[in-house]
Amino acid sequence: QLEALEQRKNIANEELAKVNAALAQADRAKQDTSRIAELEAKEKDLSQKIATIDRDLADCADYRAAESRLIEGAVNGLFTHVQFKLFNYNLNGSIEDTCEAMLNGVPYTDMSTGQQILAGVDVINALSEHFGISVPLWIDHAESLTLPLEAKGQMFELYAEKGVSELTIQVIEKAVAA
Repeated sequence: QLEALEQRKNIANEELAKVNAALAQADRAKQDTSRIAELEAKEKDLSQKIATIDRDLADCADYRAAESRLIEGAVNGLFTHVQFKLFNYNLNGSIEDTCEAMLNGVPYTDMSTGQQILAGVDVINALSEHFGISVPLWIDHAESLTLPLEAKGQMFELYAEKGVSELTIQVIEKAVAA
């Protein structure tokens, strides 16, 4: 009888363990369902925050683009011939700072010597006007110029001539417009 009772007890304990496991699984499933609902709500909240941040970033990019156009316009308004490219506008919408002098769309590094001289004189004129000073300009390779220079100060033009072995100085008085 004791053995039979012991077997019944073991069987009852096994069934009790199975019921307890099933109850634990049910509790775990309930907890998991609750956690899933909590995480889904958190995901929705984070999605809304991400959308707000993306909109703010787009607004910042628009502001940066407008600001860069205004800055470029203000700077370029100071010069007669030279235009400065101050920003690179990338295909992805980002803007990189740069500073490249251009003359009729030609970057300074690609300009001829005469164009570089003309651009330099334009920059010196703008700076002289901005700071209220007049500086003398030394123009080397003046023989490469095809356009007249519009310097607002005293100019020293240096020319190279074939066959001339001695330095000669020629003074040319030019009327300066007031």
